[in-house]
Amino acid sequence: MPLTLHRSNRMERLVAQLAAALERPPADPFAEVPVVVGSRGMERWLRHQLATHSRHGVAAQVAFPFPRQAFDGAVQAVLAGRSEPGAPPFWQGASASNLWQPEVLAFRVVGALRRRAAGWAEAQGDVDFSGPYDFLSGAEGVGPGAMRDLERPIGARELTFAVEVAECLERVLRRRPELARSWLSDNDVPPAQGWLAALLRDLISEQSAPNHGASSAAEGAPLAVRDRLARAVSRSEGALAGSLHVFGLSTLGVDDLHTLTALAPLPELDLHLYILTPTQAWIGEDRSLREVHREMRRVAGALEPEPGRLRLLAAELESAESLNPLLTDLGKPSRDLQQLLEEAGDFPAIDVFEAPEGDGALAILQRDLLHATWVGSDARTPLSAVDRSLSFHPCHGPLR
Repeated sequence: MPLTLHRSNRMERLVAQLAAALERPPADPFAEVPVVVGSRGMERWLRHQLATHSRHGVAAQVAFPFPRQAFDGAVQAVLAGRSEPGAPPFWQGASASNLWQPEVLAFRVVGALRRRAAGWAEAQGDVDFSGPYDFLSGAEGVGPGAMRDLERPIGARELTFAVEVAECLERVLRRRPELARSWLSDNDVPPAQGWLAALLRDLISEQSAPNHGASSAAEGAPLAVRDRLARAVSRSEGALAGSLHVFGLSTLGVDDLHTLTALAPLPELDLHLYILTPTQAWIGEDRSLREVHREMRRVAGALEPEPGRLRLLAAELESAESLNPLLTDLGKPSRDLQQLLEEAGDFPAIDVFEAPEGDGALAILQRDLLHATWVGSDARTPLSAVDRSLSFHPCHGPLR
């Protein structure tokens, strides 16, 4: 079934949509229904809200996995084909079986760095690893010499460094696939990124470790999974059945959206994406004044400025001054998600927007956001002296 979008400026409206979808009885009454959330706080709030909306005052047989757990589990289920009877739900798949999970990848990075130091990967080319080795030798006596001992216990500095590297590689593989492919092909890699690219090639070519199944590390890499997923969907009848609800994620990466759109053609899977957005207008191409000014400085400071480009930016700057500044400055996540969904395809959408009522400052502000309007800085709206709907708290830091 296709991916269905549910959009609203009110979280309560989205909860009502989710509750209505969950009211439809599943094929297996004992099966849990997965609702992907971004935090445990959202899970607790959503459990309470679903119970409130239920006719019986109870919310049961609903699971709340995190995005990575659910999306990777769904992909693995599709690639594996038809699920075995009695197998655990796809979102409960052990993340340790995925060699490219950051928590597993960190220990593989330690091993790859040590093998590099021991000279086991000379076939990968002459790459300068002095930077990471100099950093690691700053404490605990860890350096190229010490790292040749593959059985030496992992020190705190070495593990911390490996975790940072693993997270960096995971982000590149998932969010910057073109950069990852250039690293793998060793094509025009900047010298500062040379050791990271070589390390990624080592990890890709590395065979699966014991207890991680038969597939190689290369087959499980995010890039390879993306290439295999579309082909596997056409022959994965029965691998995924039921429904999958993705609720209230503030951001959705390119890789996650690619996974959802790739899973959408599965005939037995009902996919729903619930999006909280402040406006019902299209803002996918709107840029803030700050972004336009930054682009103008970049173009003007080029060695060969483009007059035509500067004129276009000047016209864009003039139009940006009439846009709602809260949407253009603080609405970047909604704008980026609109662009990603537009590029991904044409999906059916259920819009349940609600215009706030009242004459308070907050209601006026929310109506302007909903309709993407702005009266301008010269206009003044009279407010009641007792209006406390909107307050400002000047603090010396974002956390406070």
